[in-house]
Amino acid sequence: MSVLNRLTEELQKKIKLPAKKIVCAVSGGADSMVLLMRCALHRESVVAAHVNYGRRGAESDADEILVSEYCRSNDIPLFVYHATEEELTGNFQQSARVLRYRFFEKVRFATQSDYIATAHHADDVQESLVMQLFRSGNLRNMRGIKARDRHIIRPMLHLRKADVLQYAQSVGLKWREDASNQSPDYTRNRLRHEILPVLDKLFPGWSDRLQKTAAANKHVAEIIAELASAYSEKNQIKISALNCISDNLCEAVLDAWVLREAGFSPPQSVLSALRNHLKLQKGSQLHIGNGFEVVREEKTLLLRLIPGENPEHAPEYIHAMPVAGEEIVCKSDASLLYTAGAWQGEPQADVLELRAASLRFPLVIRPWKAGDRMQPLGMKGTKLISDILTDHKVMHAQRISAKVLVSFDGVLLAVIFPRNEYLKTGLIAAHAACRLQGDKTLIFKRIS
Repeated sequence: MSVLNRLTEELQKKIKLPAKKIVCAVSGGADSMVLLMRCALHRESVVAAHVNYGRRGAESDADEILVSEYCRSNDIPLFVYHATEEELTGNFQQSARVLRYRFFEKVRFATQSDYIATAHHADDVQESLVMQLFRSGNLRNMRGIKARDRHIIRPMLHLRKADVLQYAQSVGLKWREDASNQSPDYTRNRLRHEILPVLDKLFPGWSDRLQKTAAANKHVAEIIAELASAYSEKNQIKISALNCISDNLCEAVLDAWVLREAGFSPPQSVLSALRNHLKLQKGSQLHIGNGFEVVREEKTLLLRLIPGENPEHAPEYIHAMPVAGEEIVCKSDASLLYTAGAWQGEPQADVLELRAASLRFPLVIRPWKAGDRMQPLGMKGTKLISDILTDHKVMHAQRISAKVLVSFDGVLLAVIFPRNEYLKTGLIAAHAACRLQGDKTLIFKRIS
């Protein structure tokens, strides 16, 4: 067996992938290129996705060229998204992360793939654990990086960066170095280059011990999540069950319940107030943040969006295509606007595009209701909106904010999900999908 074949066989053993269709997220760095090489062994079930942020000029373009050439030579379909300055406002790393995951999810949906694979490795886990520990000061938030999170898989978490580099060098794999990874402007870079090396010298083996602590903490979190599931049904949790456990465990269960239903973890002070809420009279309300409140009912606590902060529930009508260059903010959702444009032939992050020739005006944006059905892209039949929301992990407490876009002939064109960084703006019905590059489209997109 040749050295290359032996290394390839070793790579297959080290990086295990599910027997499903995968979107491989590729930046052009050593980690993601090794993952792409592993994915290329099953190229018939893999597509690649790359985001060019354009922040480093020719260097950013060189990253894209490297990825494109590798995909072309290995017959791997590649989707590329070019970010704009308007999309990268505020904290660059945060906005870039949101943008790329939205794009990856768009590609996953467009290609009917099952998973998005990223190249996070053991060193990333180490850095995340330290940042989580010092930022929150709370062990319940120190859980590292999940190997699988909904549709996202990270098959390289057990590999160290040095091992990845050694393999890439051994097989002569080309990759690009991002100079911004050396910049002290980013907290993670300073941690990586200035603080962690000191910890390695002072406390050899500290990283392994920290990861064992995180693994134990994760196991405890899973047990608590199971308790929360046993004590609750959707967005209601039993008061009698919470009264039978200790105060600390009660707060942990409430935290797991809110995280599951509302998608965020409340501060410790809110959890303490929420525990005390059990003793209050029926009808008492507690604002827990992010537009949610908990209402004390007779036998349960009810988690819901605050009525006064809900989007408008009155239907909104779109009577015709906007004129060229016109951008109209939706009255029913101030974070959504629509405009006219031409389809560019590729998915765009957080953008919903409908083929104008398939639309029957006036259109209406309204809250979804039980029994609503639509035909998602690629399906022959229709599907309940409630099932679509379930498939995309929209929590029960957030579903009140979901809307549908309906044609004049009564056909549901799209679901507009509640604002969430992991969800795309909507799903396009098969008959309203764009077909040719340059098609005139009605475009919906989120604004900050």
